[in-house]
Amino acid sequence: MFLILLSCDSSNEDLLTKASSIYDSQMSHKEHLIEMNRIDSLHFYTNIADSLFEKKKLKEGINFLDSALNFANYNDEIKILKERVVHLVSLKRYEAAIEDYSTLIKSEEESKDYYFERAICYKNRNEIPLAVDDLRKAIRLGHEEADKLHNKINPIRKRISYYVTRCCDGTTSNSTGRGTCSHHGGVCNWSEPVYEEYRKY
Repeated sequence: MFLILLSCDSSNEDLLTKASSIYDSQMSHKEHLIEMNRIDSLHFYTNIADSLFEKKKLKEGINFLDSALNFANYNDEIKILKERVVHLVSLKRYEAAIEDYSTLIKSEEESKDYYFERAICYKNRNEIPLAVDDLRKAIRLGHEEADKLHNKINPIRKRISYYVTRCCDGTTSNSTGRGTCSHHGGVCNWSEPVYEEYRKY
């Protein structure tokens, strides 16, 4: 509740102007106090979390970061998530880590590191198609290690595409009838497989 005391000697217009100015000043002061209380609460929880992380008490530290998020603005939230997700991965809480990485990716879509780290979480949950999708995005953005991991979890494979007839002089023929390879030393293999490369995902 705000009390506004004004002189009775002023005109109505002056009174309204002064009242408006005083009200704005009081509101500004109130908003400042609210913001300071928010920041104090935010620092209270993040400082305790940092202390717990130093003591390797990751679960407890994460709980305090969760509380800190209640007092975080957008920039604070991103900073907290960057710290929390590292500890979630250390605890092998991959599902929760994936959620944090997804939020971070929305805040910075061109971050090759977030895609790569989320891919590792997907891999550890055996969600290989999702991991491959993230790795391809990371590769496109220039992540050096992403290509190696992609080849490891989604290696190049070979399968028979079709068959050809191999003549004895090394040439091939699509013919399978009489007289095949008659001018090329005869037939050495009627059904030589031709392979194509592919990836599972």
